[in-house]
Amino acid sequence: MLGNLRSKIEHLTRMCRRSVPFARRRDAAGPEAIRFPSSRLPMHIEATPPASSTPRFGEPASPSDKWGDGELVLVVDDFQDAREMYAEYLEYAGYRVATAANGADAVEKALSERPNAILMDLSMPLMDGYEATRILKADERTREIPVLALSGQVIGSAPVKNAEAAGCDDFAPRPCLPEDVEQRIRRLLRSRGKP
Repeated sequence: MLGNLRSKIEHLTRMCRRSVPFARRRDAAGPEAIRFPSSRLPMHIEATPPASSTPRFGEPASPSDKWGDGELVLVVDDFQDAREMYAEYLEYAGYRVATAANGADAVEKALSERPNAILMDLSMPLMDGYEATRILKADERTREIPVLALSGQVIGSAPVKNAEAAGCDDFAPRPCLPEDVEQRIRRLLRSRGKP
C-alpha cells in the first residue's frame, strides 16, 4: 500500500519539478506512513485504503471499477511527466488516451481522432492551450468536445476567466491529482450525455 503512495508522491514531485525528502515509518500498532521533514509545514500522510471504488494510483482498475467505457481523452501537456501521469491514470480508469505535447499538435489530433474530452495545459510552447481551445471551439467538427483546462498560474481570477473566455468547459489548478482530473472529465462527459 505504501509503495503506491510513494509512487504517487514521486510522480507529483516530478510534475512540480521539486524533490521532496521522505522517510518510511512502521509502528507496531499503527499504519504505514510517510513523514515529510519540514519545520514550516509538518505533514503526515497515512496509507489507508480508499473509501471509494477509485482505482489506486499505480494499480489497474478491475473491469467493474472502470468508468471510462473506452471514451477517448486527449491529454495535452508540454511536460512529459505530467502528460504520462495523467494518461496512465486515465487508461487505468478505462479511458483510451491520445497525447499531444503542444497546442498545434492538440488541434491536429483533435481533428483527426475526435476525442470525447480534452485535458489541456494552458501554458505551452508553439501554441498555448488558450489558442488551441479557441481554434477547436470555432470549428464545428470539434466545438462540442469538452475541454478541461490545467494551469499552475492561479493567482487571482484572470487565468480562470481567460480559460472560460477561450472556451474551456472546466478549470483545474495545478498541482491536480489524477483522480481529481478523472472525476472532472467524467462529470464533463456526463453533462454531454456520455456515460
